[in-house]
Amino acid sequence: MNLKCLFGFHLWDGCKCTKCGKSRDESHDWDGCKCRQCGRSRNEDHDWDGCKCRRCRKSRNQDHNWNGCMCRNCGDARDESHDWDGCKCRRCCKTRDESHDWVGCMCRTCFKTRDESHDWTKNCEKCARCDIVRLNAHSWDGCRCKRCGKERTHDWTRSGSGSVCLKCGREESIDLTSDSKGKTALMVAAWRGDSLQVEELIHKGADVNAKLVQNIDLRNIGSGGIGPVWMPTAKARTGDFFRSCATLPGGTALMIAAAEGHSEIVRRLLEAGADPTAKTDNGKHSALNFAKYLKSQVDEELWREESVSLSARYRDIVVALETAIKQWTPPQ
Repeated sequence: MNLKCLFGFHLWDGCKCTKCGKSRDESHDWDGCKCRQCGRSRNEDHDWDGCKCRRCRKSRNQDHNWNGCMCRNCGDARDESHDWDGCKCRRCCKTRDESHDWVGCMCRTCFKTRDESHDWTKNCEKCARCDIVRLNAHSWDGCRCKRCGKERTHDWTRSGSGSVCLKCGREESIDLTSDSKGKTALMVAAWRGDSLQVEELIHKGADVNAKLVQNIDLRNIGSGGIGPVWMPTAKARTGDFFRSCATLPGGTALMIAAAEGHSEIVRRLLEAGADPTAKTDNGKHSALNFAKYLKSQVDEELWREESVSLSARYRDIVVALETAIKQWTPPQ
């Protein structure tokens, strides 16, 4: 508060002090029942329309225009006239606790939930009955929750011929090598868009720059994960053919992820040391080449809702690859 106002020396502008905002009873600029300057109202000058003042919208208990339990003018409700359907009033939708029709933790009528009946046995962070979510509820013992048994992502590191999780000590042998065509588990995960599996394979020491030695068709594998991003446009046939070029001899996990539009996986592979300048054996295609061409195909039909998000993903991939190429230093 202003020091002068503290000692009673207000700077009045009509009924209101310009320094501290205090109002005084005299000098109001009344517009019927309401002061234009400070907003104060006086009862004797209200312009009542039943229970509500037309000027200041104040309501009074008498003269309500009741429609059952609710006033048509001001929206006030009265308890004695509710039309209850179990725990919920049909007219005003007010609820009462004593008449809920509980099924486990949820009321059938109003869908209210009660904490004491949630079923957290299958997942500590999601009720099996009503799908309500609570955060940070797992009690982790390594990588497994002691209460519900859910597992979280392992933190793998190489150990001899296999891998060991740094969090829980679990040991696992995994084939990080390629098959006769050069296909690796990392390529399949990159095609599926399975970011968790990509993360685990990188932690386990998968070669992010492994190359195909023969042409393969990953679509015969089945999705098994998030699934590939199929182009939802009239250009789908052309786009699918061009995307399939990522699995030509010389193709890498980075090229496959870029062609499928999996921007998060592209960034993770680049962080793990994937070569952004690598090309297929015929020298025609690179990860950046795939992303730019497929973005141009999607951009021609941005009137489709799904094309907008897909175009944004290809744009993010182009930016990430162009930045990585500028900073790329070939290993010695």
